[in-house]
Amino acid sequence: MRRIAEILYPGKWRWLPVLLIVLFCACTKPLKLPDIESQQLIVLLGELTANDTVHIRAGQSIPVAAGSSMKYTSPARCQMKLTRNPGYIEYLSSADDAWVSLLHTLPYSCPSKILPNQTYTLTASHRDLPTATCQVYIPPAFSAAVVDTASVWVNGINLLRVRVEIRDDGEREHFYVIEGIKEYVEIDGSFTYQDTDYKVSGHESLYDSLLQADALPVVTWDTTRPGNYGRIYIYTDDDRTENLRLGTAQSASKRILLSDKTINGKTYTTQVYLDKSLFVSHDDGPKGPVILQVKSVSEDYFTYLKGYELFEPSSAYNTLLHPVKVTGYVTGGLGIVGGVYRLDFKYLFDRWYDTR
Repeated sequence: MRRIAEILYPGKWRWLPVLLIVLFCACTKPLKLPDIESQQLIVLLGELTANDTVHIRAGQSIPVAAGSSMKYTSPARCQMKLTRNPGYIEYLSSADDAWVSLLHTLPYSCPSKILPNQTYTLTASHRDLPTATCQVYIPPAFSAAVVDTASVWVNGINLLRVRVEIRDDGEREHFYVIEGIKEYVEIDGSFTYQDTDYKVSGHESLYDSLLQADALPVVTWDTTRPGNYGRIYIYTDDDRTENLRLGTAQSASKRILLSDKTINGKTYTTQVYLDKSLFVSHDDGPKGPVILQVKSVSEDYFTYLKGYELFEPSSAYNTLLHPVKVTGYVTGGLGIVGGVYRLDFKYLFDRWYDTR
């Protein structure tokens, strides 16, 4: 047995199994939570986007205190209202959706559209929880355009280089955010053949045979947007961005952050690089357009996103790293609701059905 141990763990490594057992036992020691008052708070999350209807989410926090179950519970349904100026009030409605069990929050919405260059107050109340409020400033309209795109390879990664021209208004301070997402949509067609109605999905063989025979009837296509998105990692080599102050040009970011402090009143061109690994989905995978979003956001939201950009989920397992403070702006609660004016630039790389 000793010979086997020396072969498997020669020299100084022979004590490795013992060390692993000790470390494992140490890691299973119960965590003693602080003996403080345990209180749940309302959590508000989302964006109020100019010229769009209201869609945010809300849930409740988990107290980190002695006696807490430290488990998610079903989110409490709050009464939520949106106000702007004296006399304007909108009540948000809520209904369960497919994301409640995953995100542990409920959606809230109303059909009214958000106006630019306005300040809104969002108030959420519940009989068993403190009232949460936040003020959200919606930036005014701004102009931006995509002036050039190119496919490039950098360090073995296939990227789409996009040059974005931002026309900054010198009369006020602006905070810009650029990010890439993929919106997963469902597209299906319907057609009538021999007095019977068919959906393309589920009848692909019939659809393909009629298409090949040049006998395909008129197909009506319909798009459904279930609200499912994938984040596309993004890079920049612009030294005026906050990202290069936080990392390097090789650092993958969730979004690019650019203040107009050095470009105030100018027409400025920056370039970003989108990771193309999500551009084309597998044949049986979810598909949809790639969207480059250029946003002007409120200053408090910009500060929050900057802190969030610094945070890495894996950092929670490394006690040597400095903790990242991500400040929210909800009074009496937690979370963030950002004010946004957004411009979308869409690109479609996926194909659904052969419609020759």
